[in-house]
Amino acid sequence: FLREGLLPNIYHKDVATSNYGSCDAALWFALAAMRFADAGHDPDLVQQKLLPAMRSIAEAYQRGTGLGLKVAANGLLQAGRKDLNVTWMDARTSNGPVTPREGLPVEIQALWYALVAYLAEQSSGQPDAAADYAKLRDRCGKAFVKAFWMTDVKSLADRVHNGAPDPSLRPNMLVAAAMKRSPLTKIQRQGVIKMAKAQLVTPCGMRTLGPSDSKYVGIYGGGLEGRDNAYHQGTVWPWLAGFFVEGVLRAVPKKSRQKEAAELQQWLEDLLRAEMTHKVEAAQAEMHAALA
Repeated sequence: FLREGLLPNIYHKDVATSNYGSCDAALWFALAAMRFADAGHDPDLVQQKLLPAMRSIAEAYQRGTGLGLKVAANGLLQAGRKDLNVTWMDARTSNGPVTPREGLPVEIQALWYALVAYLAEQSSGQPDAAADYAKLRDRCGKAFVKAFWMTDVKSLADRVHNGAPDPSLRPNMLVAAAMKRSPLTKIQRQGVIKMAKAQLVTPCGMRTLGPSDSKYVGIYGGGLEGRDNAYHQGTVWPWLAGFFVEGVLRAVPKKSRQKEAAELQQWLEDLLRAEMTHKVEAAQAEMHAALA
């Protein structure tokens, strides 16, 4: 299904009928492949299939491909257009994208940096390729910190567009704090985590926008437009909890790591227990309704 560096965000029976509407699907795949390889699983699969696929993704992005994807001179990965939201925060209403993220979304840069850094490590048998990826990694990392790091609040912008950082407090920054391969220092990771703890963490996952923001919507409900307006403007999503946990464990001082890990494990267990209980209750209610 890999096509010009892109993978579908919605798979159907074949390439022609699948939806290639997300610029990050291939980057999430690359992250999964990197983690699979880092854990030591199936070296033959990594070398014969996964690594060539990751190289083809990076090469396509450098050439420029669909969804407005193109690597800028500073090494950062541009994505989307004003009328085209291509990250996971893709809700739209009759007024267009609810959460404009065209330009340089922070999690896209974090995933892109990690991929380039990994390819630099894996190209040792090809000195020219290794040098090229290392230069791109260093250029990208330097540009990332310069563009996204907000020294006044000691955290990351959610995106940069036309050179201007968007200070909206969203959980996307956690991807950069969590990555094994990241341009952030430990102190910078700590700043991101501090902001997330202050406004984004809930018993059910991470808020998509800090409640201090004037655009924050605290209740997800109503008609389709109402729900879409709230979808990424405060609604809590569980899936980013993993990046929060990883970010905390990479940022916390060594002496506090065991205590922090125990608290995080309890938070995750409570979150999963509540979610599974909810799903079981919903399934039981559906079964009773069917029997009635």
